[in-house]
Amino acid sequence: MAQKIMSFFLLLNGFLLQGQEGFFKKLNFDTTAVKAATVTGVYQALDGHLWLLNSNNELKPNDVISTLSKVSVYIDPVSSSYLTIKGSTKNPYILAFAEGADRAKYFFIHLDDDPDLNAVNSTILLAKFDENMVQQWVVNITPKRTGIYQFATEAKVQLLILPNGDLICQYSNYQVNNQLSEKVILSLDNNGQIKWSKTLNNVLTQDMKMVYRLPSNEIIWSGYIFNNVSSQSTVVIYHLNSANGELNKIYALEGLVSQVPISMHLTTLNRLVFLTSGNTVITTDGVGGLLWAYTYRDNEESRARMLNAIPMNGNALGIIIQRFGFLGSEMLKIDLDGDVLLSRRYHSFRLTNGPIFPGFSHNEIYAPAQTQNEEGTAQLQGMVHLHEDLSVSPCEKQAFCFVKTPTNMVFFNHGNDLVNYILDPRSIILPSFEWKNLTFQSETHCFLGERPQASFSTEDTICVGELVNFMELKNQNADSSTWQTVGGNPDKYFGKGPPKLSYLVGGNFTIRHLMKAGCLVDTFEQKIVVLENPKFNLPDSIFLCQGNKGIQNLAISNVTNYKWSDGFPSIDRTFDSEGSFILQADNQGFCQISDTVSTRSIELNTNFLTPNLLCTEDSINFLLLIQDQNPRGTEYDFLFAPPQRLKPFQNGYIGFINSGSVSITMKVSLQGCEAEITKMTNVFSSPFPIPTDDTLVCSGILEIPITATNATSWKWSDNDTSSIKKIFDPGIYQYTLANEFCESQHQLKVGFLDFSGEILADSIYCINDKIVIDFQPNQSYSNVNYDWNFSHNNQIEKYNTKSFEILFDDAGVHQLTLKAQKDNCMTQQTFNIEVVELPIIDFGRDNPSLLIDSLILLPTVTPTQATLAWKDGYSFIERIVSEPGIYVITASIGTCTTEDEIEIKRGVEVYTPNILKKGGAPMEIKLSDPNTQILEFLIFDRFGNIVYKSQGEPWDGANVVQGVYAFAIRLQFASGKEEWLHGDVTVVE
Repeated sequence: MAQKIMSFFLLLNGFLLQGQEGFFKKLNFDTTAVKAATVTGVYQALDGHLWLLNSNNELKPNDVISTLSKVSVYIDPVSSSYLTIKGSTKNPYILAFAEGADRAKYFFIHLDDDPDLNAVNSTILLAKFDENMVQQWVVNITPKRTGIYQFATEAKVQLLILPNGDLICQYSNYQVNNQLSEKVILSLDNNGQIKWSKTLNNVLTQDMKMVYRLPSNEIIWSGYIFNNVSSQSTVVIYHLNSANGELNKIYALEGLVSQVPISMHLTTLNRLVFLTSGNTVITTDGVGGLLWAYTYRDNEESRARMLNAIPMNGNALGIIIQRFGFLGSEMLKIDLDGDVLLSRRYHSFRLTNGPIFPGFSHNEIYAPAQTQNEEGTAQLQGMVHLHEDLSVSPCEKQAFCFVKTPTNMVFFNHGNDLVNYILDPRSIILPSFEWKNLTFQSETHCFLGERPQASFSTEDTICVGELVNFMELKNQNADSSTWQTVGGNPDKYFGKGPPKLSYLVGGNFTIRHLMKAGCLVDTFEQKIVVLENPKFNLPDSIFLCQGNKGIQNLAISNVTNYKWSDGFPSIDRTFDSEGSFILQADNQGFCQISDTVSTRSIELNTNFLTPNLLCTEDSINFLLLIQDQNPRGTEYDFLFAPPQRLKPFQNGYIGFINSGSVSITMKVSLQGCEAEITKMTNVFSSPFPIPTDDTLVCSGILEIPITATNATSWKWSDNDTSSIKKIFDPGIYQYTLANEFCESQHQLKVGFLDFSGEILADSIYCINDKIVIDFQPNQSYSNVNYDWNFSHNNQIEKYNTKSFEILFDDAGVHQLTLKAQKDNCMTQQTFNIEVVELPIIDFGRDNPSLLIDSLILLPTVTPTQATLAWKDGYSFIERIVSEPGIYVITASIGTCTTEDEIEIKRGVEVYTPNILKKGGAPMEIKLSDPNTQILEFLIFDRFGNIVYKSQGEPWDGANVVQGVYAFAIRLQFASGKEEWLHGDVTVVE
């Protein structure tokens, strides 16, 4: 295995010398002030650089800030410096870093109080520096406590800058004397003023982490509690209002056995993800709902251990994995359902864990890496850049297989242990900080060759959507080439040749070209102005006529210069002749467009036909002659004097409701061209329909008079012309009316009311029955009045609905009367109902009755008209019973039913003891009926052997041992019928 690792190192150096994409680069600090450092945090700056926090492992740390550029294939150092206090030899310990939108830098700083750095008391500070690293303010956030107080340096401090500029900080404190561990989270505004601060009463919660959730504008703060007895972790999640620190929601998650959470992440879908030390990934919906929890297992002998993760493109999660022993690194990429997308293994290096790193974007990973030194132990070497497919060139593509196993996790409500944290700062003079530069040297694995040239030229100004023309391009001697075209399409391009670049919006943009050859870099920038294209839209054609203004108020944008083909000086204009006219326009002399409009003279046709005679029910289309003779888009309007419109003018049709002479004026218009014509017509009244509406009649004959109309003649569809129409059957009747000029057709709908139907009720009911009475007509009508009269108890109850409920509480014959009425039609029905008492059944003997041999059952019922029937289907009322049992009979009068039963028991009783003492009184059988005889008396042991037999003589048990014995007795009754009885008896000494 050692031989294989060494071979890869040689290959790695070879690829670095060639300068291919992907890298593993060593970084050394050449200084006597700071020893070879360990990376404790990696952060991404707004300008695309990486910030590394470094500290050595001596007793007192010397912190170093390193800024590294990641705009090219290699990571190239820009500057390195370390932080000191002005006028002091003491070097602060930087534990966390954050950068705001204004490029300001924030640091979490730890100091020992004693100048000699020997005291255990601690001071913690928050400091702000502007983009030029000039100190703005420093805030002491150390609370004042009695006794020795020490900042827990192993705590994972975090800083967040919110969109509104607030600084959120979370860390842990430790008091030595009472072993109190405080978990603190606080918020400061942009001027360093504390807005709120919180801590936990529960000192058992540890390893706190936080993320900011934008949709709800809240801080998610999480830690875990480990139970040493059950070896189970409980993850506690707090949702805090970022404005005031108040608790929005708190819940917990349990079910982690022998493992603890090691990291917390918020994906682009606002899912909350936890990684645990037992290779478990837990995904929630971010608001307190569990989505899934899986433990990832493989078949390797050395157990894998998850270290950290980064949300990637497509809402996938990239997870860094190590194995016990120095066996290299592994990367696992899973999707939002926990399924494995990619897996990679790297033998030549392993990625190291830290509080913030690895990872800074959704498509690439930057992380510190270690290799083996000569002694075989791990040492920090530099940074590794992994692409979205988890590859590094040259890529070690040995895959490994993980299987996800569902893990039992449960969410539950958690008690609130969040309290206000009162900061009572110590009396310490706030320090002034300064930065000192370090000599920085990058160990190169490349050759010095001819410097590449990244220069080019383009037009100063182009238009939106136009491709950029690259000229005088210099790209000699280059190993790699990167084009940064922020705001363009595309916004980044890798390749020596220029991209096919365009811009979708106007503005000022910068095109940057970066080229590398070995260790040499050249960059070139070009400013370019992108103008919006002119916009206007001429009509396809203009119609010329008297009074037409041509083009008015034409909407335009981004036009600075324009010109008509005939030299007309204004965009809005008139036209004097037919022809084609071209309008050309541009924006600042660029982005030219043109459009053409055609003009032609027109005389609008206004001729329309109207009859000399119209009736009030006529609908006339006046457009039949002209609508196809004028250009499309012509508008028509009709005016009537006096106004005679029957309904709004629609599709050229119009109707009249009043008679008389009518003036009809038609106006025609198109693009300012107008014409009109007026015609006269006479409107005569159509005959009025008969004054009888559609009707319902009760019965008999319906007579319809015709003479009430202004018609001079009429005829029904059956050719009946009589002045009074007689209708005998329901239906639709059509008729025609006419006068001197006009004729009209009408119809009349006639229906006959039919109130026949059935009262839904039985004729006999039991007393105290509650029954719904309903009337079911053969035909249904609306707005029917119902009037029910029910006479009972010498009273009349009234109901006015179609159905109702009645309680029959007195016996007798009662009368039910229904009157139903609609309009002038009415029907009446009478219905008799008999209410009877419940029938009473008498069996004529005791219940229960004793059966010796057989007996006769002859039940009677009151009243006598009730019908008796045995429930078991026995067909006769009188029945001979020879078997014991329960016999049930029912008595019915209509729907009124009574059920009774009689129990028949055996009339002969056999008395036997259940314990027999040897030497005592013998077992003797006694019968209650002297006419019954014992034919056989048998005793059996537990093997079924007969140990005694007689015809009823007593048994003393002398010939058997102690135990339980079964007996059988055969009886004969007076009728000659025989029956066996069985039981058992216990024989004791």
